Amino acid sequence: MAAEPNQHDDPAEEAPAADAPATSPPRKFNLAAYTSYALPAALAVSIVANLVGIVYFRTLAQAAAPRQTAEIPLGDYRFEAKEHEPGQVTQAQFSLHVELVHQAEKPGRALLHARQNRVQQNVEELLRMAHGGDFNDPTLKDLKGQLQKRVNETLGLRAVSDVIVTDLRLQRSPPRQVETETASVPWNEPPAG
Repeated sequence: MAAEPNQHDDPAEEAPAADAPATSPPRKFNLAAYTSYALPAALAVSIVANLVGIVYFRTLAQAAAPRQTAEIPLGDYRFEAKEHEPGQVTQAQFSLHVELVHQAEKPGRALLHARQNRVQQNVEELLRMAHGGDFNDPTLKDLKGQLQKRVNETLGLRAVSDVIVTDLRLQRSPPRQVETETASVPWNEPPAG
């Protein structure tokens, strides 16, 4: 018999088959290659996160910041009635503010600042022409309408949308005492007869 080639009983010592894939040894961790990509990526993520945070908190701060109101103080005023009618307001003290139309807020503010003395003078003139009955209405609707018209005329612009009266203190004249005693005529009985 022909001698068989040298066969081993141990399969682990067999030569690998030609079509079996060769396993490569595990790669070593290359720190230099990792840091050359990871460090710039981490910096970019950090910068983006910080920018998002800044934009977010600025948006919150702007939303929380009070909006400049269109309400402008015009000063403190005093009314004194010329004629004292019973139960009528004889004196009034109050602070006056105007609210501007949103579309005319900038020019209205500029005109109010430039014509401040003239506006105050015209308001005082209007109050000198007022009478105690103007203050009887709890809403002061007529008086406020007159003040709004006068301020808009002074500005030459329909900028005032509302007039606000605050710190209103009123004094009224005392009511008249109604005479309860009347001249009585004695009752005369007609003669019987």
